[in-house]
Amino acid sequence: MRETINLSGLECDSCTKVVARLIEKSSCRLVSAGFDSGCIEVVDSDDGSISRLKEALLDAGYGVNGKPLQRGSLSRPLKFFSDVMSKAEYSVEREILEAGVASLVLMLALTALAFYLPALSAVRDYLPLLLLGAFGTMAAYLTLAHHRAFSVPSSCMTGMMVGMTIGMMGGFLAGALSGAANGMYIGSIAGMAVGMFFGVLAGIPVGVMGVLEGMMAGIMGGTMGAMLSVMLFNDHLIEFLVILFAACISVLFGLSYMLFRENGLATGGRKPSLFRAIAANTLFFAVFSALLVWGPKTTFAWTGG
Repeated sequence: MRETINLSGLECDSCTKVVARLIEKSSCRLVSAGFDSGCIEVVDSDDGSISRLKEALLDAGYGVNGKPLQRGSLSRPLKFFSDVMSKAEYSVEREILEAGVASLVLMLALTALAFYLPALSAVRDYLPLLLLGAFGTMAAYLTLAHHRAFSVPSSCMTGMMVGMTIGMMGGFLAGALSGAANGMYIGSIAGMAVGMFFGVLAGIPVGVMGVLEGMMAGIMGGTMGAMLSVMLFNDHLIEFLVILFAACISVLFGLSYMLFRENGLATGGRKPSLFRAIAANTLFFAVFSALLVWGPKTTFAWTGG
C-alpha cells in the first residue's frame, strides 16, 4: 500500500536524516520525498509497517498528518541510558561506558595513592581540583568516543554542534581548573590547548567545518573558564567549580543522547579499546594533574585549604 504522510517540525538536514533512518527501520520504502514541503510518500513492505513508521515519527517529535508535535520528555534520555545497561544491541555504547568507568576508577585510585605518599604531599592541597578533573576526563572521553563510534557521516549542523560542544566544554573545564590552580595566564593557555585538542578530535570525522568550530569553541571556552576561576578567587571558588562541572557534564551527556537520536545505534565506526581508553585517559589526567599541582603559579592562584 502506498501512502502520503504530511510532516511538521522538519527544521534542518539533521531532521531529514532522522526521518530517512526511521523509514528504513520501519521496513517501509521511500517513493518520493519533499522535505521542504514536509510531504513524503512511502510504500509498506508488510501489514502495519506504515503504522509503525507514523508512531516512530511521532515519538521522534514530528507532527504527522495534522497530529501535533509531541513535547520532549525527560523519560526518553533516561530510557536511553537504561537501555545501554540492559539491552544487547547497545553493546558498543556499553563498552564505551565500561571503559570510561574503569578509567575513572583508576584515576581515583592513583589520586588516593598520591594523597598518602609523603613524597607527593602537595597533592593533598589540590584534592578537590583533582577529583573534579577525574570526572571531567571521564565525561569528555565518553562523549568523544561515542561520537567517533558512528560510521554514518554527520550532517553539517550536527558536526558543528559536536565540535562546538566538545571543544567548549573541554576547554571550559580545563581552563577553570588550571585557572584556579595556576592563575589566569597558565589557565588560559592550558584551557585553550585542551579545548582545541578535543575540538579537533571531535571535528575530524565531520570535516573542516567541524574542526574549525571545535577550535574556535576551545579558544573561547579555555579563556572563559580560567577567567571565571580568577574572578571567583575569594568567593566560594570550589563550590562554584562543583556546580560548573555538574552543568558541563550534563551538557556532554545530553550531546551523547542527541547523537543517538540522530544516528541510532553506534555501529560500524571506531570501536573502543579498553586498554587504550584507560591508558589515554590516565595519561592525560596525570599530565594535567601535574600541571595543577606543580605548574607555574601567579599571585591569584588557589593553594588549597
